[in-house]
Amino acid sequence: MNSQSQTEAPSPVRPQSPSADATPVPERKTTQKWQAWEDRALAKQVLADDPFNCTRGQATKGWELVAEHLACIQPIPIKRSAIACKSRCVYLVKAHKVRTV
Repeated sequence: MNSQSQTEAPSPVRPQSPSADATPVPERKTTQKWQAWEDRALAKQVLADDPFNCTRGQATKGWELVAEHLACIQPIPIKRSAIACKSRCVYLVKAHKVRTV
């Protein structure tokens, strides 16, 4: 067989670079660190709303209630998600147990 009769495989097509008018990718939100006064407000609200004793299937609503109440605090509302409130509360309880034991 003649090597000249064989054709070379076409080179792979490279994707075009995005144009300048393409919509930019939104940046990830950075989480804010919890301040000591926010921890105290969270602890007070958790004691008031008691989301740990919600019935099965209602725990998310209990933490949403905590987050809603924190968002209504004046003069500086605490705008955190229900998941953020729960995870911070669990962290604070664990840290307290380590310090007291």
